[in-house]
Amino acid sequence: MIESDAFCQALQDIGFDFFAGVPDVLLAGVIATLIERRLYTPAVREDEAVAMAAGAFMAGKVPAVLMANAGVGNSLNTLASLNLLYRQPCLLVVAWRGFEGKDAPEPIVMGRTVTQVLEPV
Repeated sequence: MIESDAFCQALQDIGFDFFAGVPDVLLAGVIATLIERRLYTPAVREDEAVAMAAGAFMAGKVPAVLMANAGVGNSLNTLASLNLLYRQPCLLVVAWRGFEGKDAPEPIVMGRTVTQVLEPV
């Protein structure tokens, strides 16, 4: 597994300069690193984080949104009606909760289906 500092630096090196998201245990190290670097804006919902990233893009930033895979379901409408419609790019860093059935029961369903949801149309 890549270290949080190296991961964040790699993203910054290729231009990402705005990060929003909803806290998740699998992303805790990355979020802590981004907070240290004053690059992270917390959100209470994933669709809110996607909307903040869209605003950051309109202000000239290169955004990324961090979320657990269950958050993909929460953000689908915003991604479709804002990002896709207006062609606003945003990197999604999605923690794969429920990978191979290893997690609490709640994220396992989305863990099985998130890859299909994110397939290109």
